[in-house]
Amino acid sequence: MKNNLTNRDYTKPRIGLKLNPWQVTGFVDGEGSFAYSISKLKRNNEEGTECRETVNLEFKVTQKNHSEGILLELRDYFGCGTVVIDNRNTETKKYHVTSLSDITTKIIPLPHGA
Repeated sequence: MKNNLTNRDYTKPRIGLKLNPWQVTGFVDGEGSFAYSISKLKRNNEEGTECRETVNLEFKVTQKNHSEGILLELRDYFGCGTVVIDNRNTETKKYHVTSLSDITTKIIPLPHGA
C-alpha cells in the first residue's frame, strides 16, 4: 500500500478536504497558544493627561514555512484569522486571531462540524 503522506505538499492546503474537530483539537493542543498584552496610552487633553489601558488578546499556531498549508486549513476551519510571517530568522509562519469576538465565538468553542 502506497503512503500518500510522503507525496503531500504541506506548503498548500488540501483541496476538497476539511480538517475534522479531533485533528484541530490535537494540533492546537500541541502547537497553539494564547497571549495577551496590556498597552498604556497617555494622551494630553484640556483637563490634563489621560491614561488608558487596552488589553489585546491573540490566539496563534506557529509552524515552519514548509507547513503553511496546515495553517491555511486552520484558517478555513475556523472561518477567521490570518496566516502571516511569525519570525524570519526561524523561518516560521503563524495562523493568528486577534479579534476578541472571533476568539470567544469561534476559537474557544471549537466548532464541531464547521
